[in-house]
Amino acid sequence: MSAVPYEPVADPQPVDQIREPRRTAFDRITAHREAAKHPIVVPWVRDRDQRDPILRWAAGYSWHVARFHAVRLPVYVLRVLRRSPVGLGRAIRWVVDGMTDSEARPLRKSAVVRDDVREYMQLARERNARVRHRAVAAVVGGVLVAAFLVWLLLVATGPLFWAGLAAAVAVLGVIGRDREKPLITRATTPLHLAPVLRADVVEVALRALPGVVKKDARIEFPDPVTRDGPGYLARVNLPVGVTPQDVMGKRAALASGLRRPIGCVWPAPGPHHGGQLDLWVGDQDLATARQPVYPLLEKGVADVFGRLPYGTNQRNGKVGVQLIENNALIGAMVGQGKTSAMRVLALGCALDVTAELRVWELKGSGDLGALEQLAHTYGSGQDDETIRGCLEDLRAIRAEVERRAGEIKKIAKRSPEMCPNNKVTRDLANRRDLGLHPMVVLLDEVQNLFSHETYGKEAGKLALDIIRLGRAFGVMLVQATQRPDADSLPKGISSNAGIRIALRVMDDYANNAILGAGMYAAGIRATDFTVRDKGIAWLVGVEDEPLVAKSFNITTGMAERVCERARKLREQAGRLTGHAIGATVEGKGADLLTDVRKVLAELGQDWVWSKVAAERLAELRPDVYRGWTADTFGAAMKGRGVATKQINRTGPDGLRHNWWGVELGQLPDATGSASTSG
Repeated sequence: MSAVPYEPVADPQPVDQIREPRRTAFDRITAHREAAKHPIVVPWVRDRDQRDPILRWAAGYSWHVARFHAVRLPVYVLRVLRRSPVGLGRAIRWVVDGMTDSEARPLRKSAVVRDDVREYMQLARERNARVRHRAVAAVVGGVLVAAFLVWLLLVATGPLFWAGLAAAVAVLGVIGRDREKPLITRATTPLHLAPVLRADVVEVALRALPGVVKKDARIEFPDPVTRDGPGYLARVNLPVGVTPQDVMGKRAALASGLRRPIGCVWPAPGPHHGGQLDLWVGDQDLATARQPVYPLLEKGVADVFGRLPYGTNQRNGKVGVQLIENNALIGAMVGQGKTSAMRVLALGCALDVTAELRVWELKGSGDLGALEQLAHTYGSGQDDETIRGCLEDLRAIRAEVERRAGEIKKIAKRSPEMCPNNKVTRDLANRRDLGLHPMVVLLDEVQNLFSHETYGKEAGKLALDIIRLGRAFGVMLVQATQRPDADSLPKGISSNAGIRIALRVMDDYANNAILGAGMYAAGIRATDFTVRDKGIAWLVGVEDEPLVAKSFNITTGMAERVCERARKLREQAGRLTGHAIGATVEGKGADLLTDVRKVLAELGQDWVWSKVAAERLAELRPDVYRGWTADTFGAAMKGRGVATKQINRTGPDGLRHNWWGVELGQLPDATGSASTSG
């Protein structure tokens, strides 16, 4: 095969056009269709959550100022009376000085001393002209003042006289005021207002960042710097090759260049391209800015399938977390608010009556104690017994995940439209007969579980299985730790968390262990938070991009109030189970241990399986034990100091089963010791 000879093109045309192609009218019109539209009404006016607090503050502030000045009105009157003679003297002196052109007298004297006839004559002519005009004004003013005095002394009577006199004295008092001692006292202490953010200041700060922007690189502002909530937004097109992450990694240096606290400066990626930066600079530090109260504190319910209220962002806008089909990991140093962050999510789940809470606070401080009154299982402590109880609960949860998987498979086969993508929906969760309600497992100080010498390895495997498999079936694991290392937080558990919340941490390893690999290098750094930034965290997995939020400040007393309301809602819906029901048995005139003895007597045996005991108790006292399951019975017995154990016996079906239950010998007698009777 012979090669084809190369023949040069006679008239080559350049591929790249030197002149930019002209845009048609259609192109220009359609370009406007893609342009971002600015809101007609500013966002805070349309947003009730932002508008109402501002209006309430304005009304309260006005009422305070009015009362403050009303109380001091007699003092103001005395000050005006004392300064009014001074004001009269000043007014007379102003008139005399104006009529004689006293302000130009030094210039005329200087011309005489220098023997400058021409300058003196010019100044004299100007003086005569000014005096002439001022004389006319003085005559007119004098006539008006004389008319006012005649009216005041001869015509005005009663209230008009005193009103006119007060007005005259007030004017003279204002004229005679001492500038160092104001007549009216300030009702509030003046604050240092944040400076207005300008584009030139932003550019200087960006160019000062070490190793980010080259000397002659071009920085553009596609939009003017605008007011955005309680701060300013500067949208910046960075130089070619510079990304927002480069700037985010140097937030402290940027704050220094802007001369603002670091808690006010929040750079983030812009919406239009990879080189665009959205720089939001707040009026106040996020750590000290006033935050709205928890929206569900006094009323309202939540939905685990929707967004649970978590906190507010830098603009004081509310941030919600959608927990369904997700597992959450919360990490921070000691005392930075990780348990409080978990408590905010837990309270949202508590106000969804269909959500089953399993709470294990493995520190023993009782920080989540408010949830005990409505939790299906509950434990507090770091002792071996509590850790073992948590492990047993994880075993039960793992078995429940398997049961739910089978239930979903049957539903999907029978009615595919009921569970799209073979996942639990709100409609399925509402059906009690299916047992597919949301199950939220809270593990606080989880490092005490996974690092336990005896139970840690099995607990880690169970937790990983639950995280991987339970998400689609309505089972969610929320973990909090202060030690996110390999031993305390196995890699599989941390890497499979869909929602990650990092409060203040000390190093990049802890930062990436919580938020995910590469986050520190991308400028998502919880290491930038300081001691006073309690409750402030980076959130990953809540929105498309990582965001900063401050969790709602909920005290122990506030949590108790919310949980008491949540318990009443669950009682009305018949949704209390497990440990929560065990706490109410004695409240309804029943004693669980006595009732178990009655069940054993009816059966004529010294043992009973948990499943059978739950059924017999429901027959004995339906108003107390209706809805109990084997797990409910086991949790309630544990609350009375009796742990269920495996009992290998022959059942009514003639087959031997090794099921969980209790024996008569385990039940304490009246003295509190275990019974020895058979």
